[in-house]
Amino acid sequence: MSALLERRPGVLLHSREVERTLEIRQILHVRLVSATYPPYLEERYVPNGAGYVGTSLLDLFQNLSTNWMYSAVINTAMEGPEPSWSHMGWSFVPVNVSTLVNLDQSYLVHTISKNQRPLYSSLNITIKTPAIRGRIECSPSGILTNQSSWLHADNDTLKSNRRYYPLPSIFSDAGYQTSATSAPRIISCCLNETFEDDNRLPAMAIGYWSLNVEEPSLGSITGWTGNFTAKWIRGRGDYESDKHGNRKIIFSNPPNLQALNCQPIIETSIAEVSVDVKLGRVYAFTILDEPKVADVPWFDSFVIRNLSDPSLADDIYVPDSPQDMFGPFMGMNQNVTTGCALLSLNASHFTPGWPLYFSFVTDSLNSFGVLFMHALLRAADLKSLSGTQLSSSEYTGENLDDRVFNVRSDKKGLNLDFMSYASYVHAGRDADALLDYKTLLKQTQYTFSTFFQHYASSSVSIESGGWAY
Repeated sequence: MSALLERRPGVLLHSREVERTLEIRQILHVRLVSATYPPYLEERYVPNGAGYVGTSLLDLFQNLSTNWMYSAVINTAMEGPEPSWSHMGWSFVPVNVSTLVNLDQSYLVHTISKNQRPLYSSLNITIKTPAIRGRIECSPSGILTNQSSWLHADNDTLKSNRRYYPLPSIFSDAGYQTSATSAPRIISCCLNETFEDDNRLPAMAIGYWSLNVEEPSLGSITGWTGNFTAKWIRGRGDYESDKHGNRKIIFSNPPNLQALNCQPIIETSIAEVSVDVKLGRVYAFTILDEPKVADVPWFDSFVIRNLSDPSLADDIYVPDSPQDMFGPFMGMNQNVTTGCALLSLNASHFTPGWPLYFSFVTDSLNSFGVLFMHALLRAADLKSLSGTQLSSSEYTGENLDDRVFNVRSDKKGLNLDFMSYASYVHAGRDADALLDYKTLLKQTQYTFSTFFQHYASSSVSIESGGWAY
């Protein structure tokens, strides 16, 4: 008698109940900040923005070894892994699978001999859970035809002697302003120093995403319009230094620019997801409902609350005589408690007729979409976390010591934020290709969705949630 035995992979199906502790975030993020209220909105203070904006964003840049911006650029530019409980731009609300991990897995054990360690098959689950993704809708920036809206040309009457450089703050004729880089800076980097043709200047690429802003107000302290601009500048240039030794990039001929005006959109749905229990790796998913645009991610933008007197939002002026305001407290520190804020007032600090500003510690409240966009678009210039994209009477060059969330290369002539670098690599490292509208649009859409995917899926705790849960 003879027998033929064969082993094949198989699937064992078991039904189990799992605990759901998370949902897509409906409540605000709260950050304790030191603020001035009302904010400085006079023209001379506008470029500096409100200081507590930067403080509100600090937590999004912690833990650089696992930071969501680093994992996103590794995913997009280096074919790195997707975050757990996410796939192809979608992120899925994780469930508590600890009870499944601790199950008796004897039915999953394969033992070849008693001297070898047992081999376990993977344990996957299929579950219905809420899903979320970020995407963008973009259009060409119509202002591109007006070269003077983004490019400065000197006054030399001979065209052959003219020099050009991108304005720090651009597109003011479009009804909003944005910046050439992530903040309104004079571009100071980077030439392709490996270029060996003495007859031509080296080519360089400058790529940044930046917020579109209007004049800040008490209703919108950053002035953000809700859109952003993705830009790609390509040209041949050189360095020029001013009398103080500060350098900037200049072009002998107008460089090429491609720009997109993009609206971020966050959508939610319900998905059926197949996921590895131990690794959180998603193998397959199906979106079960038509995705719905979510409004909650955009409700609150750097809002200061818990003031006992709402009238503080109005203009408050010091009387002609500080004595009239402070009375017997003149010259002394007077502590005034309002809600959760402690204000320190001193009559000697104020000038009659000038606006009265209160400095205090309180809460900054933000929706998770607002935090994502401001962190994403401000990260390349960490010293300008609180600034705006509005024009200023004085501009400084880029902070070239800041290389945390940007890519600057003098060997390849690149000056890019992480998102533009990801688009550049994903486009085959072809700097000229991104001057094509369709190519830039495709890469920008992919990059935006991937970065939001990492943001939503990073630092998630089953007990306390994360940025989007």
